Amino acid sequence: MEIKTVEERAMRQATMTAHFYLQEAVKHIDSVFGANYAKLHPELVTAFLKTCAADNHTMLIYDGIERIKTALHAIAESMENTN
Repeated sequence: MEIKTVEERAMRQATMTAHFYLQEAVKHIDSVFGANYAKLHPELVTAFLKTCAADNHTMLIYDGIERIKTALHAIAESMENTN
């Protein structure tokens, strides 16, 4: 199945990210608390997923701010060189 639009790509990426986070949550929780602990404590899995999502969101915002900062520095430097 070929993905054609940005929206389709974003939706597919979101699903893959959620799947990855879920697998990692179970793996890490069970490694800390013992086999099947994640299955018995879905609230802990939920907290893990929320933490991963928040961290990802924070990093995307940080990356965006860094790109804006770089662009503003380039504009300022360009303006200084034209004076």
